[in-house]
Amino acid sequence: FAHLYQLESKGDTLTTSTITASKASELVDELVDLRDEKRRVIDAMDGRAEEIKEKLAGYSAETGNTSIYGAEHYATVSTSTSVSVPKLGSEPRIELEAVLKAFGLWEQVDQLSSSKLKKLADSGALTDEQREAVNKYLERSESSRVGLRKRKT
Repeated sequence: FAHLYQLESKGDTLTTSTITASKASELVDELVDLRDEKRRVIDAMDGRAEEIKEKLAGYSAETGNTSIYGAEHYATVSTSTSVSVPKLGSEPRIELEAVLKAFGLWEQVDQLSSSKLKKLADSGALTDEQREAVNKYLERSESSRVGLRKRKT
């Protein structure tokens, strides 16, 4: 609070400082400006990086290439599919549980573990009828990950 008093009373310097109170105040404002500018630049760079990753993932999906080479580095693209089941207690969840029990599959999915249900749905163990009945309750989403590595010389 001593600085605020010194600043408001137009005092030149605090006894323990080598700069004036008004200069210290300007430095605080400059520091805030730098912090805000840094955030803007980082946000812009992160946005551009996400755009590039999406384009590389799209290129990888179209061409089947999982490694994409640049001049000194290369990108590896991996895509995974996740499965989510309806929320506990919801009508679709109750229906899905009934379908699994009717087909005798309830024990195989360990009380509706989404990872076990995904493995079961993707395996060849289900008949077409079972797979169709189960899949209508599952929500699948794909996500891609792009990693960078240095090329070996």
